[in-house]
Amino acid sequence: MLRMLRQKLLNPIMWELSLMNTKIDRLNSDVCNLLIEKTTCQNHNDTAQQVNYIRNFEELDDFIEKSIRGDYKGKSHIEFLREYVLDFDSFTNELGSKPPDCSPFINDYRLWEMTFFEFLSGKKYNVESEGVSEDWIKKYAYEKPPTINWSTSEYVSRMKIYIEFLEICMPMADMHILEMGSGMGYLLELFGRRGCHVTGIEISEAFAEYSRNLLQTQHISNEIICCSYYEADNLNKQYDIVVFDASFHHCHDPMSVLKMLYAKVSDEGSVFFLNEPIHDNYDRPWGVVRYDGESLLQIRALGWLEFGYRADFFAELLCRAGFNFVSTHDMSNGSKLFVARKKVTVADDNYQQ
Repeated sequence: MLRMLRQKLLNPIMWELSLMNTKIDRLNSDVCNLLIEKTTCQNHNDTAQQVNYIRNFEELDDFIEKSIRGDYKGKSHIEFLREYVLDFDSFTNELGSKPPDCSPFINDYRLWEMTFFEFLSGKKYNVESEGVSEDWIKKYAYEKPPTINWSTSEYVSRMKIYIEFLEICMPMADMHILEMGSGMGYLLELFGRRGCHVTGIEISEAFAEYSRNLLQTQHISNEIICCSYYEADNLNKQYDIVVFDASFHHCHDPMSVLKMLYAKVSDEGSVFFLNEPIHDNYDRPWGVVRYDGESLLQIRALGWLEFGYRADFFAELLCRAGFNFVSTHDMSNGSKLFVARKKVTVADDNYQQ
């Protein structure tokens, strides 16, 4: 059943049905683009007018099936998704395990969060699951020039946020830019138009090929590497700007990724976290802390990792990995941009690899 649901979610026919206009109201979309595009997620429990708690897998799969077939009972998709919230205690009781009472920086904590994720997902996590369907690949990936796979409204909305971001990070010609989880390459295109040297790390071969075609048709020199974040250690240069755009929350070992990046960031370089689920109100420091309907849909139906980070933990995580958390910026879509800079030296920490 889950396999059939995943195929429906990844059907490219659903692609045009989405709009994701704000960080807070980002659930204003139909299913597939909501799930295929890089996302900016948030726990929406506070804004729900009616809450349907999901207490077991039967209710979880019923919710997913209704969402996929559009059975919203007269509501919009955003209203429908906001009504559903995971009952965390019910699922941990069924799992027979509670979050460990330990530091969030030790491996036992991370392993429990992965165990809980796989319990909800129904399968072992595989980083290669963070991709798109074969139909999408055949239809879009090799077009030259590639089709813009956002509605006009969504494209304008995204470009507005990207322009705000560029005004903050202020890229200069000949800077070296690295995007971790570069998706279809739209942000890299804007950097390239400013004369920057752009590199993208992307796990999906379809998205990697799409972005290569996009950048090449704009005559933008690029290096798009199809690999996981953890393989980016093979990069042999340093970058002035590193950016995660709704992609850092897909890291199952965020400390390892940040420590690896330390050597890839120039001494005056910065790391930007755009559209990431980093908030003050999560009930644990990090992990599967987002119980909203959208996150559940992605976890259960697609096997995508949907972590969140409490802001105090995130700041400490950066510090232990060798970065200073220097600023946040409010974006017009309701999200926050987080900025970190490299320290001169890295202090030892107790995080167990």
